[in-house]
Amino acid sequence: MSALSLFRQSVLFRGTLVADYRTGVVMKLVRYLTIGLITFVLAVYSLVWLLSPVAVRMAAKKPLAEYGLTLSSDSVVRLNLFNSTLSVQDFVLLHNEAPTYSLDWLHVKYSLLKLLVKEVRIESVELDGMSLLASNNQGEVTVAGVAVPQATEPAVGEPVAEQPEAEEEAGMAVSVNVPEVLLQNLRLTFENLGHAHELKINELRITDTLFNEGALSTALQLDAQLDGMAINLSNRLQLDEQDIQAQVNLQLSSLTPESLLYLLPENIAALNFSSDLELSSDIHFSGNRLNIRNTDLAVALAQLDLQEQQVSAGLETFAFSVSNLAAEYHLDTAFASANGESAIQLAGLAADITATGNPQLTLGSFDSGTIAFDLDSQSLAETLKQFDMESYLTAPASTEAEDEPVPETAASAAATIKPLSISLPKLQLQSLGLSLENQGQVHEVQVDDLQIADTRLNNDTFSTALTLAGQLDAIQVGLSNSISVNAQEMQALVDLNLSNITPESYGYLLPGNITELGFSSDVQLSSEVKLNGGVLNIAGASAALALSALNVQEQRLSAGLQSLSFSLSDVAAEYQLETLVAQATGEASVQLAGLNAAMADSGDTLIKVGSFDSGTVAFDINDQDFSAQLNQLTVESLLASQVMSVDGMPAMLVMDSISVKDVAASNQAVSIATVELGGGRISVIRNAAGELTTLVDTAALSPAESLPGEETEPEVAEQQNAETESAAPAPAIQLGQILLTVPVKISIEDQSNRTPFAKVFELHKADIRSVDSRQPELKTTFDVALKDADYFTLQTDGWVQLFTPEINLAMTATAREFPMNEVAPYLKDTLGFEVKSGQLDADITAEVVADQLDSDVLLLMRGANFAASEASDEGSNFIGQTAIPLNVALNMLKDGDGNIELKIPVNGDINDPSFGLQHVLGLVVKKVVLAQAKNYLLTTLVPYAKVVSVAVVAGEQALKVRFEDLPYAENQIELLAEQTEFADQLATLMTDKPELTVNVCAVAIASESVAAPTAENPQLVLDASAVASARAQTFKSYLVNNYAVASSRLLLCSPEIDNGKEPQSRIKFSVL
Repeated sequence: MSALSLFRQSVLFRGTLVADYRTGVVMKLVRYLTIGLITFVLAVYSLVWLLSPVAVRMAAKKPLAEYGLTLSSDSVVRLNLFNSTLSVQDFVLLHNEAPTYSLDWLHVKYSLLKLLVKEVRIESVELDGMSLLASNNQGEVTVAGVAVPQATEPAVGEPVAEQPEAEEEAGMAVSVNVPEVLLQNLRLTFENLGHAHELKINELRITDTLFNEGALSTALQLDAQLDGMAINLSNRLQLDEQDIQAQVNLQLSSLTPESLLYLLPENIAALNFSSDLELSSDIHFSGNRLNIRNTDLAVALAQLDLQEQQVSAGLETFAFSVSNLAAEYHLDTAFASANGESAIQLAGLAADITATGNPQLTLGSFDSGTIAFDLDSQSLAETLKQFDMESYLTAPASTEAEDEPVPETAASAAATIKPLSISLPKLQLQSLGLSLENQGQVHEVQVDDLQIADTRLNNDTFSTALTLAGQLDAIQVGLSNSISVNAQEMQALVDLNLSNITPESYGYLLPGNITELGFSSDVQLSSEVKLNGGVLNIAGASAALALSALNVQEQRLSAGLQSLSFSLSDVAAEYQLETLVAQATGEASVQLAGLNAAMADSGDTLIKVGSFDSGTVAFDINDQDFSAQLNQLTVESLLASQVMSVDGMPAMLVMDSISVKDVAASNQAVSIATVELGGGRISVIRNAAGELTTLVDTAALSPAESLPGEETEPEVAEQQNAETESAAPAPAIQLGQILLTVPVKISIEDQSNRTPFAKVFELHKADIRSVDSRQPELKTTFDVALKDADYFTLQTDGWVQLFTPEINLAMTATAREFPMNEVAPYLKDTLGFEVKSGQLDADITAEVVADQLDSDVLLLMRGANFAASEASDEGSNFIGQTAIPLNVALNMLKDGDGNIELKIPVNGDINDPSFGLQHVLGLVVKKVVLAQAKNYLLTTLVPYAKVVSVAVVAGEQALKVRFEDLPYAENQIELLAEQTEFADQLATLMTDKPELTVNVCAVAIASESVAAPTAENPQLVLDASAVASARAQTFKSYLVNNYAVASSRLLLCSPEIDNGKEPQSRIKFSVL
């Protein structure tokens, strides 16, 4: 080994020794320093641990004193730097020696070493047992005995001081990390307006709290009670300068309002309920948008009891839920959208809204089912515009700009509208009750079951279906309805059933003159309804009304109806809302049974109908025209006018059946093919006063008897009359045939004459054809046959023009074996004598042209016997009688078989008021009879033609056989040829009639004088009286001397002087 190498090794060794020495010295120094530092730190830590309670007490004394607070002597606040903990025990704040805040135990564990890596780390915070008192008295808030200063509003006009913007402090970024905060048994007592509230936090756990560079994340769990309400909250929160995200789970249970009743309005006397709430949601707020996702909400309420001054309400259960809710809200544009599902259920609702003590509204249950929705504010607004009712009620306006291009901005905006969607598969409501009071009458509405199903709202389309079962008072209501609405039209299918409709609950709404109303009714209605562009369309509609036991009592009338059935089918209708033009087609039918109407005071029947059946009536109605057709209409057991106040009084009219076939009606014409009358009875009875007793007295129905409130104002009446006069002409009448299929009895009874008349006829044939008011010249034919129970028959046929301005007709009639004695009282009034016996045959041929009658009546009276006509019918027997009666004249006309045959022409104007049956019998017949009797008398009195004559007595319609006057020339006394012929016939008559005594009365004129010299007086001149006497004596002497007529049968009269304008010398004869 060389010396150089040894030197190098020695140097290295020496350096090593020096280095080791230096290192040892440094290590000692470090050890000493470390021990000193540790000793110092330990001393400081110990002092802090020992002195921290005192230091805290001393440091807190002054600031607490400023608020009137002191720290209790048992309060301990200790900082332990050895294990990095802060502990507080029995910490109590006193105000006026009363505790206002207490903390049983607090333990905070932190880590100072984390500050080396720019982190504030609090390992844990544990608190157990804390109480805090707070109060609010008329706006003065105190917390733990400390008054909280109230914010003051700046005075009006005072400038608001601008707050300086906070400057960002430059420095290192520090993060805060708190793994867990646990708070247990916290109690906050808050007194508000004298009412205490308590918040008890059983446990509040805050975990994983981290704040770093403006971002915060944490998780929270809370178990607490507020005035008995249990609160459970689980929340996770993340936020930074841009976003806020939170996950929330909240449960509230046993929520009751007892502690908050003092906050309610004074009119609410009581409010009780128990409620639970559950909420879970994900919330995200970023920029100006709030997003809510995965949200579920459930609210349950039970035993609600609300008492208000005018309203009281109760509810057994209520449940509301929202699930899968997703919502979004834009703060800048106020745009909102939401989608999800919802449901509502409730049961046992009862409400008294009239303070009567009885609930007017009750609801057994309500269940909405699941409501699915997807909507936003813009789509909702656009949809509401599309569903504007104006678009359905008015026709769409046509514009020339329909084909113009849509602006790009508008098109893009329309394209971005989110489709609107709401879906509700089923909503159900059960046992809903509602009481309504009107004018003191309570009406009950009961909904047994209401279901709304398949409800959907998709942008411009809405559809739903509804079924309802319930009652309105006693009325059973069933409704099935489906509705579809879009931007163009509304469409609905309706099916309605109403049963047990009775008027008992609505009698107070009737007019005052209706004293009683009763019935039971059912109604069914189904229809399809569309509303589009101002046009209302009804298709496939049907309706049915069934009514029974109708009873109406009015002050003047009473009416009843056993049953009524009215139906509509296949109805199609259209109504223009703007032009008010309507049109409808369909079929209808009416059936009724047991109809009756009577006078209320007397009970007399006005009309009764056993049954009525219209058959099927097809109709077509519009604003301009209407038409209706039916095959057959039948009426059974029709009765009219029966006086019930008289026992046994028959009805005036009874028809067993009426059948009307093949009817077509319009506003222009009514056409009937056939009317068949199927038997019945007509009863006409006159009492002794001549009144028609089978006719019901309807004077009480006269307008003069109208009830108060029913008067017609004169102006209104005049207007109604004017409207009637200007109304459209009545429709034409066309009738093919009226046919009697079963005989009709006609009973006539007259007690107004001395001898009552009673007769029953049978109308066994009636056939009337071809009635048409549109063809005035058409000849309506008729064929009628009548008979009585014995042998009388009447047959008449012919034609008549019913609608010409003047009557035109032609007819023949044949009557056989009519018993004249049965109508003797009427003949006596007309003819002036009674018919004791006899039968009448008549053959009539008549023609009327322009109201002028030309007819011949051939009468044959067989075996006629007239009262007071037993005397001989020899003409000479009636010489000198005042008048020969018509009955005597008739007896004169009898042939060898005792029959009288008359041919009577009847002519005249049928419009003449005096023309009628009385005219024919009383005037025409009399004239014919007297004319024929006169001819008979003239024939029998031919031997005495110079002496007697036959004349009709004016005004008496009777014959008179009288003596003719015998004229003389002036100053004539002796009989010349004319006087001799007269005297010869008179002598013959007196010889034929030995019982005849004649008055002979001479008449002279004043100028007469005759010289009659005698032996005694040659210058004798007879004056007019003497001439007359001489003339009479000469005539008597001729009869006595030449014919041996007894002078006692010729009685002379005192002479008379004729001083008339044309005086005539004569002899008058008369029977004594």
